[in-house]
Amino acid sequence: MDEAIYGPIITLLCAVLFGWLLIRGFTSGTMTFQQPAVTFSGRRKDQPVRFWAVAALLSFLTIASALGTLGQMFFPHGIGK
Repeated sequence: MDEAIYGPIITLLCAVLFGWLLIRGFTSGTMTFQQPAVTFSGRRKDQPVRFWAVAALLSFLTIASALGTLGQMFFPHGIGK
């Protein structure tokens, strides 16, 4: 497969995953981002700073993945070419 095909698919899947984690965190009141070494989490009621820090991280990852997907779709050969 060509990277022009699987690149946007991978970044779109990442954007959907991070967006789903973000929405699930807002609806449940507990924002969680699990990694193999460390789990970032925070509850909205008693840990608001940690909650919003994890929400900001997930928002950044969602937006960056979405922009990466759009960039790969509209500029498949890069911006400089």
